[in-house]
Amino acid sequence: NLTPPYLTELIHLLPPGSHDTRLRKSSNFTVETKLYRSTFRSKSFIPSTANYWNGLPESIKQLDSLTKFKAGLKIYLNFIQQMF
Repeated sequence: NLTPPYLTELIHLLPPGSHDTRLRKSSNFTVETKLYRSTFRSKSFIPSTANYWNGLPESIKQLDSLTKFKAGLKIYLNFIQQMF
């Protein structure tokens, strides 16, 4: 696990098969998201990062090495950028 301990304490993975009504589906690699009252808090680092992560295709989230993940993410982001 390459995640620093201080981030591990802030980010929680949902258990496999759990139901989160804010997500279309839940997988082994879904990060728990919370609803916040203020826009400032909802757009801060942890909630924004969780939303971006949950928006990634499962095929990218399930890659088994950092090198493959970076390559897959780069291809995905280039594809998204070309759409806009």
